[in-house]
Amino acid sequence: MDVIDKKHLCSPCEFKSKIKKATKWCIECKERLCVTCYENHNAHRFLRNHHVRSVEGNQLLASLQIPLNEYCEVHDQEKELFCTLDDEIICLTCSHTSHEKCPPLVHLSDVTKNAKTSTFLSILESNTDDTLEKLRHIIRDKENNRVKIEKQKK
Repeated sequence: MDVIDKKHLCSPCEFKSKIKKATKWCIECKERLCVTCYENHNAHRFLRNHHVRSVEGNQLLASLQIPLNEYCEVHDQEKELFCTLDDEIICLTCSHTSHEKCPPLVHLSDVTKNAKTSTFLSILESNTDDTLEKLRHIIRDKENNRVKIEKQKK
């Protein structure tokens, strides 16, 4: 690992002028975490429900440019409510405008409260490695096809 490449370093350790390789990414904190900091992160009652994924998985999603919209494009506000009627995550302003006639909206923290212990999440986590490998294979195939097309043009 190149020490200068900060995208591989643990954010809390870096703040303390330590150099440790990050293995996890907290979606809510938007920070990279090493093994020790990840364990400390999960020890805090208010952080236990945060969604944490592998750094590799986070980088792969970023490279695929899959939009994970956390902000409303219309109102430029954080999306924090879930509309069960439209099956959509929305901002507070949307709840008073385009979703004002929808049934009671649910706050995202309530939706995700038990997510870490849910059976669905366990199954999802167990399939993550397979999914990442399939995505890597698709990316390799796409790159190989691009190279073949470029060779054919020459």
